[in-house]
Amino acid sequence: MLQFHVAIYEIVDDPSLDSTISWSKSSKSFIIWNPKELFTKKILKRFFCCNLSQFITELDTYGFVRIEGSDEQLEFGHKQFFVRGKPELLKKMRLQAAMNRMKKSAKKAKARAEAEKNGEPRIIINADEVRMRAMAWMSLSQFYTGTYKVVDDPSLDSIISWSESNKSFVIWDPKELVEKKILRRFFRNKLSHFIKDLKSHGFVRIKGSDEHLEFGHEQYFVRGKPELMIKLRRKVAWGRVKKDLKAAKARAKAEAEKKGSVGDQPSYRKMCLEDVRIRFDQIMGHSTKAKTPLENSFRHLQI
Repeated sequence: MLQFHVAIYEIVDDPSLDSTISWSKSSKSFIIWNPKELFTKKILKRFFCCNLSQFITELDTYGFVRIEGSDEQLEFGHKQFFVRGKPELLKKMRLQAAMNRMKKSAKKAKARAEAEKNGEPRIIINADEVRMRAMAWMSLSQFYTGTYKVVDDPSLDSIISWSESNKSFVIWDPKELVEKKILRRFFRNKLSHFIKDLKSHGFVRIKGSDEHLEFGHEQYFVRGKPELMIKLRRKVAWGRVKKDLKAAKARAKAEAEKKGSVGDQPSYRKMCLEDVRIRFDQIMGHSTKAKTPLENSFRHLQI
C-alpha cells in the first residue's frame, strides 16, 4: 500500500484525472477542481477517507496548507517538498509528517496536564476494564438488548413505550404488537410466550396497572442507561443450576453412604464434584447464554 503523500503525488500527476484534481500553474501546489468527483470516482478510498474533511485533515498532518485567494477551488500546497517532476523530495515530507504527529501528541499531553492542575478529573482508560465490559456485552442475552431497542423506538410509542418512571415499560396495544410482527424479533408469535420470556429474564408485572401490561426490572433496565444491562442475567438458567447442584450433592451423598465413605470428606467431596461436573457439562450444552453465572458457581466447588 502506498503512503499517503506518495499516493497524492501519483493522483495529482495522473493526466486522466486532470478534470478532477491536477497541478496548479506554479507546479508547487495542486487544485481539487471537482470535490464531488473525488467520491464518485472512489479516489478518496485509496486513502481510507470517508469524506473530504478527513482527507483535508490528513493533508494538514503532512504539512499541506490551503492556498489563500482560491475561493472557487480547493488549492493546497507544500512549502518545499511537493513539487511537480521532483518525487525524490517526498522522502523528506515523511519525516515532517512524523514530527507533526509528535507535536499534536505533545499538545494534547500539555492540555491534559493543565486540566489536572485546574482540578479537572483525570480520565483513565483501563484496557482490562474495557476488555471485561466488551466480554460482558457479548455474553448478554439478545432478549434484553432486543427488548430495549423495541421499547426505546419512538415509532412504536403507541404500541409499546417507557413508563413515566423510565424504569418500566407499558404495552399499550397488545394486538398491534402481534399484528405488526414485532414479536417475530424474539422468535415469538404469541403474546403469552413473550410474557413468559419476560418473567424468565427477571421482569415482573407492575401491580396497579390493570388496564395495560406494564413490566419492569429491579434496577438494570432503565431508559437512557443501556450500559446497566451488562449486570442482567437470566433467572431461569441460574435457578435450574442451583436445583441441579442440590440434587447432585444429594446423589453423591447417597452413593457415599452406600460405600461407607461419608466420613472420608475428601473422597465425598470428590464424588460431589465429579457428579456436578457432569451435570454442569450437560447444562452448558443447552444454556450458553448463562455461561458466566454457571462458571462462577462451578468455581466454588474445589477439592
